[in-house]
Amino acid sequence: MTIIGIYKYLDERIMMVISERSFIQQVIDEFILEQEQGTSREQLQRILDKICLNDVRSLFGAIFVLKDTGLSLMAHTSQSVIRSYSYELEKGLIEHIESEKNNNISLYKDSLVIPLKNAKEQVGFCIIGGSPQVYVWQQDHQASLAQLQYIMSLLLQNVQLTERIEEKEVFHQHFVRLLEGSERAITQFDLSFLSTILHEVMKVVPEADYGSISIIRGDKWEFVDAIGHNIELLKSIPLRYEYESINYDLNSEDDSPIYIVNRILDIQNNSLIVPSEVKDSFLEASKPIKETLMVKMSFGGRLLGQISLDIAEGSSKAFSKESKEKLVPYKQLTSIFLMFYEAYTTGGKYQEIINLSSGILTSAENQFDSNAFLSKLLKIALQEIPEADCGSISIVEDNVWTFVDAMGHDIHKLRELKLTSEYMANRLTYQDQVTEVEKNVYIIQNTLLRGDGNIPDELVDRFTQASRPIKESMQVNIFYADQLRGMISLDIEKGNNKSFSKKYVKMLQMIGEIGSIFLAYKQSYDMIGKFEKLTGLATKLVVSGTNNDMGFLQELLKVALEQITEADYGSISIVDGEDWKFVDAVGHDLAKLQALPLKKEYLIDICDINNYEVDGPVHIGIIHSYEDLHTTTMPDDLYEPFFEASKPMKSSMLIEYILDGEVLGTLSIDIAKDSLKVFSLHSYRLFKAIGNLAFAFVAFTQFTKKQQEAQEEIERWNQQLEFEVEERTSELTQANQKMIASLKYAKRIQDSILPTESHLRRVLDHHFILWMPRDIVGGDFYWMKELEDGYLIGIGDCTGHGVPGALMSMVSVSILNQLVEVENLKQPNDILSRLNKMLKRTLNQETEYGMTDDGLDIGICFVKPNENLLYYSGAKCNLYTINGGNLSMIKGNRKSIGYRRTSADYSFDNITIPIKANQSYYLTTDGYIDQNGGPKDLSFGRHKFEALIQKVYALPLSSQQDAFLSELHAYMGKERQRDDITVLGFRP
Repeated sequence: MTIIGIYKYLDERIMMVISERSFIQQVIDEFILEQEQGTSREQLQRILDKICLNDVRSLFGAIFVLKDTGLSLMAHTSQSVIRSYSYELEKGLIEHIESEKNNNISLYKDSLVIPLKNAKEQVGFCIIGGSPQVYVWQQDHQASLAQLQYIMSLLLQNVQLTERIEEKEVFHQHFVRLLEGSERAITQFDLSFLSTILHEVMKVVPEADYGSISIIRGDKWEFVDAIGHNIELLKSIPLRYEYESINYDLNSEDDSPIYIVNRILDIQNNSLIVPSEVKDSFLEASKPIKETLMVKMSFGGRLLGQISLDIAEGSSKAFSKESKEKLVPYKQLTSIFLMFYEAYTTGGKYQEIINLSSGILTSAENQFDSNAFLSKLLKIALQEIPEADCGSISIVEDNVWTFVDAMGHDIHKLRELKLTSEYMANRLTYQDQVTEVEKNVYIIQNTLLRGDGNIPDELVDRFTQASRPIKESMQVNIFYADQLRGMISLDIEKGNNKSFSKKYVKMLQMIGEIGSIFLAYKQSYDMIGKFEKLTGLATKLVVSGTNNDMGFLQELLKVALEQITEADYGSISIVDGEDWKFVDAVGHDLAKLQALPLKKEYLIDICDINNYEVDGPVHIGIIHSYEDLHTTTMPDDLYEPFFEASKPMKSSMLIEYILDGEVLGTLSIDIAKDSLKVFSLHSYRLFKAIGNLAFAFVAFTQFTKKQQEAQEEIERWNQQLEFEVEERTSELTQANQKMIASLKYAKRIQDSILPTESHLRRVLDHHFILWMPRDIVGGDFYWMKELEDGYLIGIGDCTGHGVPGALMSMVSVSILNQLVEVENLKQPNDILSRLNKMLKRTLNQETEYGMTDDGLDIGICFVKPNENLLYYSGAKCNLYTINGGNLSMIKGNRKSIGYRRTSADYSFDNITIPIKANQSYYLTTDGYIDQNGGPKDLSFGRHKFEALIQKVYALPLSSQQDAFLSELHAYMGKERQRDDITVLGFRP
């Protein structure tokens, strides 16, 4: 290069550095203008494409989510497939992220790593590489990158929130379908309904590999169905009730009917009370298990059955808390079915209540009119229990005891009473008048409510006036999540000689269980609606924060009061310099609050509150008395007008959002002073989520101020840049050297996933492999897996070349190994069909969110030497076989693996080929056949390839490799290699 050329090159590099900030800022500005378009996932993809793919640069990029099991792909550039870095590289990335304690933007193996985080922790990261430019960005343009990091973090949080809502909706749909089939099953006592439940549960608990469902019938423990385990063998084993109860009694760490057990088969089979032949048969019928999620169905203190979900031994998965919570309604529905089934098989006469209850159950999902549902339950109870003259049904919500319906009593007066859940329990406190006849079922004599010092006499009098005089009551309590949620009370009027018969106790228990499942399901459904209100706010946050639009905080307060039903009032404020300013208030006098000259030093120290929690930057506490909180921080002349502008409050949930020890603002929702309501745990969690959004907005407004200062500093640095040409050029040279070194490192990684020559020789005496990546690494690979009765061998050609293709090949090999080692697949067509489905799912190419159309061509042989058989299946890959000069081509299917145009359910053909003596087999990717060269610069072509096989087949296979390579080089001449090239030849 001439001196002029060198100066021109340096000038271009300097201008590139100066312009990078404006480029990144341009991407951010364009996004903010367009951000309302599309989902948050699509917006993340659009940002990534704008940064990586344009006229000036072509980089690779990806966004990953951190999960318990490793890295999960969220978005990637359409140029590359960045899905898996092999185990070691993925482990290295995670270790690198963990080492960056402050979640700083950093470099890892010549790529820029941008942590993406919520208010509490890192949840993912963006990786960008493929050019020395990333060094310039990381060192010199941190302000623009920080703004980019903030926007992408918000979008990722919104994607995760949307996914949680969608997951709940899918769960809701699964459960609705189950309910729709429950009416026939319950009324006809069809045990196949339990198989349906097992399959539905396996769908909603993604960690489970295997599962089973069993029942207790008398003194016998009987398996109904199993997935993965040998159900026929399990059914044939003479299991007894006490064998099942071993793990139930010894291994549950708490009293919950849903719990996790480690290595349950070891525990069951080590018990002394189980006969050895039963242990052996049970172990033979069961897959090796790492961890089991147990669901116990019981009624009236008796165990009725269990659902067991299992994770395979050797798996890295673990059951999540969310999966455990999902099983609650399934447990209750199954309990109801088994409860009815037991009553039917033991001679109970409950057909009418079963018909009525199943009809209510299957209609519950359509309207969720809880009052109408519970009224029907009360009506059923009064119809089926003839001694009852009147009755009522009531529930507890937000600590308030509310009557839903009553027959015989004055429901209007009962609804006017201000009752708490403690008053409901009052009926059971008088031991001389209360008898627990069965679990949660009580017979109560001569009382409704009685004053005991805690309940005002005036309230007792009003309760008595609203009720008929009662001689005796039979009451069933409705529980959900170990909390009292309601009760049904059936009453005999005073003056009657009747008494409740114990023969109807079981019926009332059944009705209480039905009420429990309905309230549990309704709560889950309501929570979906509440979180949906928050979904769109994260997207609005970016624009609102950029424009400093305080309307966002006003909307946030409105959503908080809508979704947290206990709250009557609320307010939201910010700290601006030394001033404390109210942005909005509902119920309180906003104009008066805004008129007061409040300072940030007047804010409450949340640590002075007894009930408080620090959750990252969100500090949350529950306040039960405001009277003394501000007396030490606020001047007397402000203290009184401040509280005059505020409504009297019984309790408040207060959030202060804090950054670097400084309070940025507050969010408060309040319960009126005379209310009986209290904040629930669900409301507490929801309020924290809202607080995180408030923090993100206020923190971003602070960030934009500091960003301007940083940008001014960058401009000053750029002006001095031209005087530092030599130093910067040296750094760029080092960056280029590091890029080359990283490619060589990538080659070592790709080599590590390929079979070694010693491995190939151990299985195959006669073979050769010609593997020639176009670049240092590539998308072609070869693969072998030894089996007990033979071996699998094949080659693949993945989308892309270089690093993108190599990463894609690592994904494919990883999945192939999993299919053989974990799923025990052997036949090539089964492997290809499953690989197609898993790859489409891995690359997100089976949904509307997929941004790529990538995959691979592949051919696999399953060789069984002892039977002299070879099974072949190919996806746009043909197998050549030759014996005695007779060449044949066995065609693979015309569909590739993973691409959009290949259906997820596509079935590949399996071809059986008898192995003959001295018969050789060849597989090739299209790189050899498509290589251009010769006098007319044409492709080598299939016919020349077939002729070459016929020319060299008689040579030892080790010599054939040299022949294929020499022929290729002679044909290419000076032409560069067009594609990755792989040719495999072997003789079984």
